[in-house]
Amino acid sequence: VGHAGTLDPLATGLLIICTGKMTKQIDTFQGQIKEYTGTIVLGSTTPSFDLETEINETFPTDHITKELVEETTKQFIGEIEQFPPVFSA
Repeated sequence: VGHAGTLDPLATGLLIICTGKMTKQIDTFQGQIKEYTGTIVLGSTTPSFDLETEINETFPTDHITKELVEETTKQFIGEIEQFPPVFSA
């Protein structure tokens, strides 16, 4: 038995479970194109960068405009290399 997905308790979506000979296909499933969506909260941080830990700092957000958000998100389009935090599975 094997899985092609996340065991993050806060994650939602599809978790593919493979048994028997199909466990050899896990790499095929994991190699498929994926789309990630999410909701962000502006003006606060947590030690784990997610909802697993409590907010530890807050910052002003008055300067943030729709235009600034749209411009900033452009740097996250395309292929990027991620560096997960120490809390990451």
